[in-house]
Amino acid sequence: MRALPPSSHRHPSHQEALQPIRGPIEDESSFFAPGAASLRGRRSYQEDRLLCSPGISAYSSAYGNVDLFGVFDGHLGDEASDFVSRSLTERFLHHSSSPFTGFDNTSMEDLQLFRASLSSAISDIDAAFGNVARARDIKSGSTACIALRVEDQIIVANVGDSRAFLCSSCLRGRDGNEKKNDAHNSVLRRNAVRSRRKSKNQVSKRCEDSPFESGYEGFCVTPLSSDHRPDRPDEKLRIEASGGFVTNSSLPRVNGKLAVSRSIGDIDFRRFGVISEPEFSDWHRISRNDKFLVLASDGVFEKMSAELVCNVLHALEAGLDLASIMELLEVNNNVAIALPGANSPDVASIEGAGSHLAQHVLEGSCESEKTYPPSISSRHACQGEDNVLMNVTPTFGCSLGYAHILARIIVELAFHSGSMDNLSALVIPLKV
Repeated sequence: MRALPPSSHRHPSHQEALQPIRGPIEDESSFFAPGAASLRGRRSYQEDRLLCSPGISAYSSAYGNVDLFGVFDGHLGDEASDFVSRSLTERFLHHSSSPFTGFDNTSMEDLQLFRASLSSAISDIDAAFGNVARARDIKSGSTACIALRVEDQIIVANVGDSRAFLCSSCLRGRDGNEKKNDAHNSVLRRNAVRSRRKSKNQVSKRCEDSPFESGYEGFCVTPLSSDHRPDRPDEKLRIEASGGFVTNSSLPRVNGKLAVSRSIGDIDFRRFGVISEPEFSDWHRISRNDKFLVLASDGVFEKMSAELVCNVLHALEAGLDLASIMELLEVNNNVAIALPGANSPDVASIEGAGSHLAQHVLEGSCESEKTYPPSISSRHACQGEDNVLMNVTPTFGCSLGYAHILARIIVELAFHSGSMDNLSALVIPLKV
């Protein structure tokens, strides 16, 4: 990415900096649409893939919202991540053909059938890819972090070290003290609160409903996945029982090579205890405090914690401009971040990006009518091309609006913080 000429760099005015990014958008459905972004980063190839499949037609009438999202971080090639991202929706629907009791009386039995269908789909895909890999001598593998939403219930199936978590509104502890956080998170929250209070008269009615009154701290993290690292005690025990070993280094690896203990593909490691069995979260009922569901590849977490991602999202919602966020994170702000919008320049100065984003969302011109060529998207699987932030054809559900901007900011911040990996993120705004 290139910096803009010096004449284009400017600090946003006081009013611009305080303008909330979450503004009065006429089409609320577009506001709550999922957004995705992917960046090749400093790697030679893009091996991440994303799945964004909201409103699965087979259940949309009976269950309201049935959505499927996924992040697939490939290694040793993109064959495995590409295969699973393109196959998952079809295989899930195949296994979900059993009759259900219906949305008006969604039972735990129904939810467990959905869970079993997702588990079977993952097993099918791993077996099918294994056959292809053996026939073609393909060595690649992939993580799979998959979120299934059935109306107001969410469950996550995880294989590998991509992550899923909720960003939810939270309050001070009962003792009135701030929760213990690192300096970046604390400063981000304090500045976001100040910005939100100063811009109180400018926020939309939808923002006024949020529990941001006395004691409000920002967004809290609810993890929905656990990393499958070779040195995790239960994972290490299985690997060693299968004849494998785990190297003790800064990044533990199976037999000194593979950095995850569960994956799709990786056929050469199956006999050493690397499995594709997903680890499921419990079903989580979405509450009014749950604001975002985030899925991201591990490249994002090289330099950002889940807590920091949530606090960045909160700071943006509260009106803190992007330049201030980058300064607080000690990220080099002499860069440019590409921002969407037919009425905006292709590249915006980071020093003016906060106000630009706010104005852009308030005007509602978020590339919602722009369609990109098939080379950078497909009907179900989203992927990044070259070293640009991916843009996704909106017809299959990955929004080019508000959530897309948030996803782009997350991967950009991780990149400019020094991440060396591919970076991908899905941001799904939540409502009840």
